[in-house]
Amino acid sequence: MVHGADRARHSLAAAYSTMGLEFRPETVGCVADSVPGVTVDDARSEVLIALGEVLTVEQRVSSRVS
Repeated sequence: MVHGADRARHSLAAAYSTMGLEFRPETVGCVADSVPGVTVDDARSEVLIALGEVLTVEQRVSSRVS
């Protein structure tokens, strides 16, 4: 989740309460909590870069095993 942690915390608190479960709001966060000003496009780009690096490593390992 890039933005909206407050809304998620509120919704989850209500749902947990309805189910009679304990909820710890500090366990819910979003990227913007740590990186103010981040956009969805920023996050998407970083995820795609990281995924590309993982796939490249997996392809290299896979070709050595084959």
